[in-house]
Amino acid sequence: MDRKFHDGTPAHANSADQVEELEQLCLQIFARWCEQRKVLPLIYLLYAWPINMRDRLARTRLHATLCELLRFHPDALTWDDQLAIQQFITMHALAVARHS
Repeated sequence: MDRKFHDGTPAHANSADQVEELEQLCLQIFARWCEQRKVLPLIYLLYAWPINMRDRLARTRLHATLCELLRFHPDALTWDDQLAIQQFITMHALAVARHS
């Protein structure tokens, strides 16, 4: 992945940039899974995305859905897929922590 992290914090710290980074990460995951014809991961992703990334509840549902995919179907994911999902989980957690 081409995302830059420094000390566990995304390169862009403001919330508009975080929302855009989450959206771009989902687009990259979607494109990769379409290209590789990964049906099961796509089903999970499309259950909760695309969404308005500014909607906290929708982001939380997407977060939960990707966590379930990672937990229940790790064999359907490559190492890069798992890293991308972990990156989304981390970025989402940081965004939630900043708004709490």
